[in-house]
Amino acid sequence: MKNEERYSAARLCSSVHNSFARFLEEGKASASVRCLDRALLKDYEQWLYSRNLADNTVSSYLRSLRSSYYRMAGEFHFYASHTLFKNVYTGVSSTCRRSVARRSVGRVLSGGRLPDDTCLRFTSDMLSLQFLLCGMAYIDLYHLRKTNLQGNVLTYRRHKTDVEISLIVPADGMRLLRLYADTASGSPYLIAMDRRMDIPVKEGTTAAEQTYICYQLSLRKYNGDLHRLSEILGMGEKLSSYSPRHTWASIAFHSNAPVGAISRVLGHKSIRTTEFYLEPFGENEIDRVNNKIIRLVKDGVKTLEIA
Repeated sequence: MKNEERYSAARLCSSVHNSFARFLEEGKASASVRCLDRALLKDYEQWLYSRNLADNTVSSYLRSLRSSYYRMAGEFHFYASHTLFKNVYTGVSSTCRRSVARRSVGRVLSGGRLPDDTCLRFTSDMLSLQFLLCGMAYIDLYHLRKTNLQGNVLTYRRHKTDVEISLIVPADGMRLLRLYADTASGSPYLIAMDRRMDIPVKEGTTAAEQTYICYQLSLRKYNGDLHRLSEILGMGEKLSSYSPRHTWASIAFHSNAPVGAISRVLGHKSIRTTEFYLEPFGENEIDRVNNKIIRLVKDGVKTLEIA
């Protein structure tokens, strides 16, 4: 995976391998991915849950293990059962709420009540920029290049899915891009960020791997600063790098934007993925929609009777 520069996937695969090895060690059992069976997988699933891991985390580990299993089957030419993982959880739960209240985003966009802290001001502005750019993922914001912006039109490829996204940057977004423009000589990046390219790395680390490590450090710091920001602003809910993305999608959805359009601008390949981002309608909204539909039908019948 590292040879393909899929560092996030490689990192998860390594974590799953270490986790599965600990599970086998604690159970004093020995097995390889090649020799998996349903009973062992069910025990591993329960072992993961016993560590208070969320459904989506357990699913992520099991899906990664499944990918390793099929990859090894192709590499070593052994029969791979297509029903082996049938009895363990490999779905995706939408119960994890990553969006925040509309008023919380409004408080960040207004920029008020912030202490004289340059770091938190930068964090607040990056969160605003994510939201203003249609819920752009932090990894895409981090990797934006000067060539991605032509006038006020931003065109880039979603890092995770390679889907091309093009949008007009609103005035507030252009102001922030000018404020934080990377003016360093020779830098290809659009936004000036601490990319820490001088950090010590293992011998043999490629430039691409080093870039990934720097991004992970930046993301960790960003999420820590967002947590501090939410406490200072007294939001009552924790901000994360996912917040502007999920919140933008939910607000767009509740503003009657087509799900297909939301999916497109988020860079998703499937509308099903987008649906997990959306806050469901509350009962009051469902009742309102239902009453509206009933009125439309009744009005239609009355129109026909008059005619």
